[in-house]
Amino acid sequence: MLIYLIRHAHALAGEDDAARPLSPKGKRQIRIMTRFLQESGRLKTSEFWHSPLVRAKDTANRLAEGLHCKASLTEKSGMEPASDPTELVKRLAKQRRPVAIVGHEPHLSTLATLLLLGRAEQPFLVLKKCSITALERKAGRWRLRWQISPKDVSRSLAEKD
Repeated sequence: MLIYLIRHAHALAGEDDAARPLSPKGKRQIRIMTRFLQESGRLKTSEFWHSPLVRAKDTANRLAEGLHCKASLTEKSGMEPASDPTELVKRLAKQRRPVAIVGHEPHLSTLATLLLLGRAEQPFLVLKKCSITALERKAGRWRLRWQISPKDVSRSLAEKD
């Protein structure tokens, strides 16, 4: 069982944090990541779960569209930046198919730490904007499979071109 933790792409500043849309930089980040994911085949999911905040929903939509996947997109409560990830851990325990979780910091780092170490403490993984961290559950334990950011991908794609 794989989960993909995806931090939303760069967003515009704004008074209403929940309504902040993606910036042109964020849209570029998604195009870069989509190209990498298409070429590598690294993200295979049946569902995208995203927070109620506009920038996370837009990131999930653009990734799904760019990858031409038929994955369902579902808004989930409890995925806001300051949310306690404990409830999400319970949902993931019941999950049997791969899922992409599009959210925010520090929630995603805390979730990854809780899954990998079994306790919520100072996060040891930090997700940059539009980065993806893949975790795999085998025999009841979570393991880090890979992590990549738009900056890493840009370097790789520049070397190929």
